[in-house]
Amino acid sequence: MKLIIHEFWMVMVMLGLSISAYAYDFEVDGVFYTVTDLEKFEIEVANPFPNEPYTKTEIVIPSEIVYNGRTFVPVRIGERAFYYTKNLKSVSLPSSIKSIGKGAFQDSGLFTINLNDGLK
Repeated sequence: MKLIIHEFWMVMVMLGLSISAYAYDFEVDGVFYTVTDLEKFEIEVANPFPNEPYTKTEIVIPSEIVYNGRTFVPVRIGERAFYYTKNLKSVSLPSSIKSIGKGAFQDSGLFTINLNDGLK
């Protein structure tokens, strides 16, 4: 019986991890964000859904995003954030962005990206 319960919880943990891979906390102006540090109010641009990429052709990430009366600062483009966004042609990033996750623009139609000097 203990083995069955243990296996059940392992399956639940694995399901939780797979669901959270594409989780986001909020959306502003058609861009999805995940809070990465609530004390510093830092966020990253997130992939909205694995099978429903962004449909915009141009995305401008502002240096500050206000949501529910709080001001957040985007510091990262998350992994696969713009994966398979074939319509995407241009992205502008603020100087607050410090890193870009693996595959962030993989299989996108991106032509132009404006980067900042502090990017890692």
